[in-house]
Amino acid sequence: MKRIYEKPMAIQEAFIANEYVAACYSLACSVGSGNKGDKGNKWKYNEKGYVYHEHDFVSGTCTDASANRVITNDGSVVKSVGEYNKDQGWLNGGFDYWDDRNHNGIVDTNDGIYWHTESKTTNYWGQSSVDRRWNHYGILKPLDSSRPNHS
Repeated sequence: MKRIYEKPMAIQEAFIANEYVAACYSLACSVGSGNKGDKGNKWKYNEKGYVYHEHDFVSGTCTDASANRVITNDGSVVKSVGEYNKDQGWLNGGFDYWDDRNHNGIVDTNDGIYWHTESKTTNYWGQSSVDRRWNHYGILKPLDSSRPNHS
């Protein structure tokens, strides 16, 4: 019987983080009934229609950090914020103001975010318009406190 010799070699698979790794944050609305953030009114639009803000945590609302999504580009610039509401489904939103609390020019932990979400109606002719708009404010927190900089 003939044996085949295989040259020994080391193989390693390793993930090395770079600047394109997304940091994951949680963001819960803390506006409550006051409709103001730490820096006052920094929203681009006024609220519209009948809107209500929870005062305390309620699952499936803007006070639930797992219901909100912060969308950034590769340079950590906030592009938009949306909310999955238990009663209304996905509410698209927009970014209004960023409070860079540590002045590093990067959206990161403990920064303040002002955003709005909207619900729309569509008329008979297929034209949609905003019927309600909520203004929100919250502080970014790391999704996993043991990994403050990466997902």
